[in-house]
Amino acid sequence: MPPKSKVEQSSNYNQILDWIGEGKSSRWISRELKNQFDESIGHVAISNYRKKNIVSEAIEIVDIQLKEEAKEKAAQEQEAKENKKQQVITDAAKRASETEAKIHGLAETTAKQYKGLLNVADNFEEDYYAMKNAVNDEDSKVNEKDVAEMSFKALKLAHDISKDDTSMEDSINEGFGELADAIKKSRESLKG
Repeated sequence: MPPKSKVEQSSNYNQILDWIGEGKSSRWISRELKNQFDESIGHVAISNYRKKNIVSEAIEIVDIQLKEEAKEKAAQEQEAKENKKQQVITDAAKRASETEAKIHGLAETTAKQYKGLLNVADNFEEDYYAMKNAVNDEDSKVNEKDVAEMSFKALKLAHDISKDDTSMEDSINEGFGELADAIKKSRESLKG
């Protein structure tokens, strides 16, 4: 173990450390030791002690603190990235769920429309001939124009469904409504 420096051996060691901590210069400390305590320690010895023991250790402490701060910052950045990634995943899952619900609703609506269309198609021949026969009945309010309108709308719906440039769903929505209205009108005419 190397011998202790004059500063470490001083009976005023704590006072010297206080002055170093206050940022007093080595010359000032040397002069005050002489004036206040009649102790002679040169400013070079104080300066060397400060560099070797205080400054070098302070640099080590600052270095450690900077490294810890860098680690903490990196950890925070990583956590922020993970949080962002989790948010993106959550948002994507929500959109997928909403899309699936929309597709399910659309499929259900389309299935109901097809079912209705099949029902109309199953009864179309009977409804058509009932209207056609009603034209010849003098008490009926059905005329040839009603029969022709119903036939035209059925043919138009069949044509629209088979076209490539229009979606089947749009064709059914539009044509089914028109045909259903025509059939409803003819049924009302037959009753009345």
